[in-house]
Amino acid sequence: MPKQIKQLKLKIQSQKLIERALWAQGIRKPLENGEKRHEFKADHGFRKYFKTMTEKHMKSLHVEMLMGHATGLADNYYRISEDEMLSEYLKAVPALSVYNIPPEFENEQIENIRNEMMRLKFDIVGLVEILKDKKLITNEIIKEKFPEMQNHVKLEDGFVIVKNTKFGDVKF
Repeated sequence: MPKQIKQLKLKIQSQKLIERALWAQGIRKPLENGEKRHEFKADHGFRKYFKTMTEKHMKSLHVEMLMGHATGLADNYYRISEDEMLSEYLKAVPALSVYNIPPEFENEQIENIRNEMMRLKFDIVGLVEILKDKKLITNEIIKEKFPEMQNHVKLEDGFVIVKNTKFGDVKF
C-alpha cells in the first residue's frame, strides 16, 4: 500500500475516533435546523497543539514529516532514519503529555516540596505531642477531628508515628 494511502487512512481513522469521543462526552451536539457546520472543527485543535508543542523541541521539517505533510524537495533529498526521528520525537514527548505535575517542575523543586511537607508533618507531630502532654487533647479527639491526618500520622501505643519519611515510618 502506498505511503499516501496509509497516511490518509490513518488520518480518517483518527478523525473518526475524535469525533466519536466528542459525541460520547456530550461536547458535540446535533446541528440545529439550517446549520451546516458545528461550532468548532473536531481535530484541528489537536493538530495545531501537536505542531506548536513539537516545534519547540524539534526541527520544523521533522514535525511536518510526522504530520504527514508534503515537504517539497526534502521529500526526495532529505532522509532521516527511524531511530533519529524517534530520538527527536522523544524530546517533545514531555510537552505533549498530560501530567498531574506541570512539566516545568524540576526534580529538585519536587524534592524541596517533599522536604517541606515532611518538615510540616514533624511540626504537626510536635504540636500534637505538646497538646497530649498538657492533656489538652486525647487520641480520640485527634482521630475524630483530624481524620485526614491518618494518611500521614498515626497514633499507636501512646506513640506518634509519621508515615512515609525517607527513613520509613518514624516513631515519637
